[in-house]
Amino acid sequence: MNEKIAYLEDSGAKFLPPSNMRALELANAAFQQMKAAILPKALGDFYLAYGGAILGDACVFPVEDTMRPGRNYELPGIVKINRDMTRFQVLRGKTVWGRNQIYIFSADVAGNLYMHDVLTLQVLRKYEDFYAALTDCLLVGKI
Repeated sequence: MNEKIAYLEDSGAKFLPPSNMRALELANAAFQQMKAAILPKALGDFYLAYGGAILGDACVFPVEDTMRPGRNYELPGIVKINRDMTRFQVLRGKTVWGRNQIYIFSADVAGNLYMHDVLTLQVLRKYEDFYAALTDCLLVGKI
């Protein structure tokens, strides 16, 4: 297991069951129709291994709508989330993949990852490393 994933699990993160290649292909086709970014390789690999993640109020959205473990409500899939986000100009051409109470996380067509302020959607940080973005997404949700 990836040591960074193990660290997140030790911190309380719950990882969802893996997605599959067909679900990723369908999601990417939907993103292309929306003029959003297809999933970068690192995020696609994450979904094939873990399917999504939850820690407190933070989550990496699952590929498909999924019942939240231990709760009685559904986590919306990444396609549904991005259909809702297309109305925001600053997020056009990006795919939102995670959120917590303070930040939204996205990817662009070049595979770059970003942290946005949840209220203004202004880009606050650009990431070179998927696991750094994943850690910021989930651990801030634990606060």
